[in-house]
Amino acid sequence: MNDVSNGFILSSSYSGGTTDPGVNGVTISIDDIQTNPIQVYNNLLADIEFDLVGFLEQAIQTRYRRTVANWITNGNSSNVGSLVSGYTGITTATSGVLGYKDLTAALASLDPAYYPGAAWLMSPATLANTVLNILDANYRPLFLPFPDGGISGFTGTIFGYPVKLNPYQPSVAAGNIPVLFGDYAQGYTFREVLPGVVIKKSSDRYIELNALGVFAFARVGGAVTNPGTVVSDTTQPVVSITIHS
Repeated sequence: MNDVSNGFILSSSYSGGTTDPGVNGVTISIDDIQTNPIQVYNNLLADIEFDLVGFLEQAIQTRYRRTVANWITNGNSSNVGSLVSGYTGITTATSGVLGYKDLTAALASLDPAYYPGAAWLMSPATLANTVLNILDANYRPLFLPFPDGGISGFTGTIFGYPVKLNPYQPSVAAGNIPVLFGDYAQGYTFREVLPGVVIKKSSDRYIELNALGVFAFARVGGAVTNPGTVVSDTTQPVVSITIHS
């Protein structure tokens, strides 16, 4: 739903017409996904002194989160759409270079209705090689680091808005979208069919090897939802910076 261009009117101006929010729908289909089996020998399980299967289950959960983070960012050529390619970018002030004015342009392009939940999204390489070198007119760094970045999940701020690192975000290069700014909870919907990741163990899969097979399955989908798009001014809930050649 998008209602950012509508407001109240004077009662004396009411003419009997209606002003409804703009409402659009999106269908998010599902992909069935799984891991390749992990083979664990039963003699190892008998000899080891900690919960190896539990350790593998944690590793599988990490593998799953890493996979869906990549798919949400870049798509999986199936039913998980790409966040990066879902939005029209801003042409940078200098071809192939990310600069101060490009970031201020992104800030100005986002409707203020989405400021409370907005954050910057970029790869560690973009932060380290480009953003950390951007200074304002008084030679002060644009990026201000958080001392608790490992706890909060945000590395610092740009213009007071938190910066989130995403290793799957494209690099600064011609034609790429290395930086996103906006409220991603409103800009993208990831669908995970409950109960999420299902881990199964089979004692029969590798019975001839006296081994246990550990498998994981899930059902996921995703799509860009764009409640901030206004036809008159094309305001978007997530604004991207595109580097053009």
